[in-house]
Amino acid sequence: MLCRFLRVCFAKMLALLLTVISLTLVRTADSENNVTQCPNGCKCHLIYDDSHLTADCVNYSLPVKQLSHDMNLFLSDDHIIERLAYLSITNTPLTRVPTSVCQLLNLQSLYLDHNRLIELPDNCFTKLTQLVTLSSTWNQIAGLQDGLFDGLQNLVTLDLSNNRIASIGLPLFFSASDLTSLRSLDLSFNELTSLEPWLYYRCIQGSESSPVKLILRRNYISNFTNKMQFHFRCGMKRPHCHIDLYANNIIHIMDILRGWNISFSEGLCLMNIDAQNQVPQLKVNIARHAPYVCDCIDFPFYKWASIIPFFAKPLDGVLCEWHREVISIPLNEFVCKLTYRCPPRCHCVYRPENSTLHVYCSSTNLSTLPLEVPPLPKSYVKYKLDFSNNKFLRHLEPRPYFDNTSFLDVSNCGLTEVTMAVWKYVSRFSDANFRGNKLHSFPRPVSTMNISARLLLGSNPWMCSCDNSWVIEWLQSLSGQISDPGDMQLSCQNVWQKCSEVDGK
Repeated sequence: MLCRFLRVCFAKMLALLLTVISLTLVRTADSENNVTQCPNGCKCHLIYDDSHLTADCVNYSLPVKQLSHDMNLFLSDDHIIERLAYLSITNTPLTRVPTSVCQLLNLQSLYLDHNRLIELPDNCFTKLTQLVTLSSTWNQIAGLQDGLFDGLQNLVTLDLSNNRIASIGLPLFFSASDLTSLRSLDLSFNELTSLEPWLYYRCIQGSESSPVKLILRRNYISNFTNKMQFHFRCGMKRPHCHIDLYANNIIHIMDILRGWNISFSEGLCLMNIDAQNQVPQLKVNIARHAPYVCDCIDFPFYKWASIIPFFAKPLDGVLCEWHREVISIPLNEFVCKLTYRCPPRCHCVYRPENSTLHVYCSSTNLSTLPLEVPPLPKSYVKYKLDFSNNKFLRHLEPRPYFDNTSFLDVSNCGLTEVTMAVWKYVSRFSDANFRGNKLHSFPRPVSTMNISARLLLGSNPWMCSCDNSWVIEWLQSLSGQISDPGDMQLSCQNVWQKCSEVDGK
């Protein structure tokens, strides 16, 4: 009885074991079936309960059409469509995304890196509403058309770096109601040359604890266009964002504000400075591999950077064409050379640190004053005019630019007179230098004028006649404003003393 019982038990156990082996072989066969569907020349791995698929075709040598067909057949399996949440297709010669990818409605991560894609498909990703990560790096994508990512409200990471992207559809990243979860957009190492202010609408999706990162380094961006007609105002929503524009072709920081119709004061609001910690919530990296043109254009930034530390942060690593760090350069060295309306053979320089526009026409053989000079860049800026050392300059005529002149140097010229029409302007200057001319006298009405200018009058052949004796009292009344009256007083003192004695009698 015992032996019979043992034989029965053994038989049952053997049957059970054979059943398990059989089922295992079936599952193995199924698994092998799936693998055999992987395109020839590719390696496919389906793991994590068939939810993660990687296909690497680094050794693929068949025609591209064949690969596209096989990949579509492989990804059209109902089992894959139902379960797949992660898909990676890499190292293929594919120039277009397989249409079957657009059917994988449960995808959360899609990697299409290291292929030869020349474009991304219309009406495809918009169906994959569960996408959290989309990466298509190291391809040959030339542009991003409108509507590519509409409806992807769960998308957090979008990486399109290392392509040939030269254009971006105007409304692609424009809508503040779309891509609301996007926190990282990488467009680095592409071929962008211009940039629209869609960055603002991406940046306002961030928060202090979760700022948006926009990476556009290593493009060719130099032009900031505004076809969107964007105009930021200080009452609008503030951004929380890190923008990386490293190693582009930006020449001036002000090009960004001007291109996007943002005033400097609005730019301060846009920086979203934390009132408590005095830290901007909008951080921008504008350093580049080539030196900046450190002239007067970006002077407002340099001035603020010298006063407030966090303004200097975006300028870290920024070098000027003199190969010096911009934050180490004294403010008075940031100047602009002007050519528009600058008189021939003259040099015109705008110096924002002391709010002056210098017109250097010394030793240029002038015989008359220039009819025009460069327009003032700001209403509060004044001209400093240097017309010295021009021996053919014998007369001064009033010029419209005298209205906004603070300093006039006509020393060592050939002036024989200064008319009342000119004195009306000179009286309001801060400084006027008439030294070394051929002045014999002044028009008598000048003694009744209210003169605020500091005057240099020495080294002129004054006429020491009794008719000019009034000059001594006039000079004495301006003793604090005339820097060198001594030679006039000394050369004429005896004559004017005698005139005074005659008048006394």
